[in-house]
Amino acid sequence: MGSMARSIDDILEALAHPGAGGYQNVVDLAAEDPARLTDLVLEGASRLAKASTAIDASLALVPESRLADVADHSVEALRTGADRKRSQAAALIARLSLQAPLTLQDHLGSLWDIAPNEGSYYSTWPWRAARSGEAIEQLTATLLDPDPEVVRRGWRCLTESRTPLAWAAAIAAVGSRVADDQWSRGCFDLVGLEPTSNGYRKLFPERTMHVVFPEGFLRPPRWAGVEGRLDNPTWQPPGEDIATGSFGGSIDEPCRVCGKALHRLLSIEEHDAIEVPRNVVTCLSCVGWSEPILFFSHDGDDVRPAGWQVAQQQPQFPADPLPATPIRIVESPSRWQLQDWATSNGQENLNRVGGEPTWIQSPDYPPCPECQRRMTFAMQFDSLDIDGGPWWLWGSGGILYVVWCANCSVSATFWQCT
Repeated sequence: MGSMARSIDDILEALAHPGAGGYQNVVDLAAEDPARLTDLVLEGASRLAKASTAIDASLALVPESRLADVADHSVEALRTGADRKRSQAAALIARLSLQAPLTLQDHLGSLWDIAPNEGSYYSTWPWRAARSGEAIEQLTATLLDPDPEVVRRGWRCLTESRTPLAWAAAIAAVGSRVADDQWSRGCFDLVGLEPTSNGYRKLFPERTMHVVFPEGFLRPPRWAGVEGRLDNPTWQPPGEDIATGSFGGSIDEPCRVCGKALHRLLSIEEHDAIEVPRNVVTCLSCVGWSEPILFFSHDGDDVRPAGWQVAQQQPQFPADPLPATPIRIVESPSRWQLQDWATSNGQENLNRVGGEPTWIQSPDYPPCPECQRRMTFAMQFDSLDIDGGPWWLWGSGGILYVVWCANCSVSATFWQCT
């Protein structure tokens, strides 16, 4: 039975009972009457006691003009007793913190008291909406609270706000009772910030772009056992094309570890707007297996291995080059400039150039082997389910990261996975 014959009530009832076909109902609804997805998300925020990945994924298709309604419904549900840790309302608050944080700006007072998603790594995400001077002053005041847990929470919210005023307050508090240097350094890393003697340095390029593969190169993401899919807009973002390039293949330069030809990740047509290396390579056989990180020196279009000497060895998992294909690099809309690996649930395009990385484990900005300065994020590639093979997983459903030292023209590649 198609979902047109089903009411929103029926779909929510099915979603509340695994195995009842709720996911298929949502995909059918998106195909048959996408305007009703907003109603489904609004009702889900109010009524689902446990979060559903189908509602989470549907939020991506809610028009931006209605996201404030989702925020209002979610906060109201939490006010009136929804489970602040497990409910659909709590899950939607986390996702709105990424896609539309300003929809939460007027609710920050309530969210401080409710503390949705308490105990999770994303509990402080709503304070990405703390854009007003008043909101920053309120957070700064928490640093004087007698409760050390309140102090730490306020400090984390300050760093999450990503505003110069808030970061200045957080940096000024380092070394006080707020946090020891190691804890505060880890928190700064989470938002790509390195405190310096003159203030701070961002560890990523401000401009955020997505890598767009040709239609049919990758198998579409889907839920097991569900016919069709929800088309997440990150796969074909509506932003401006910044550059074109090519992905996959190999180059003549040998890997320092195994001696085989290096594998191309990305070659970008020359464009001044992109603050990352134009040619990026790695060794698929060795990175993460024989060596945790591989360094490369860049001289114009030429790329060769760099860094310390390593003993040559035969790789445990020898790999062929990834299939070559043209790609586009597209300006990321503001809604998709912040993404998270876990909450994307395999549905979003996490192949990104610039902007903030989506770490799977703790943030990692290794030192440049030449100058020892911390390298900055350049780009990342998610696990790739390539049509016709291979299904390239970077360990186990992981992401490969490329970092860059512009001073020394050195790049590095490494991956993280669960």
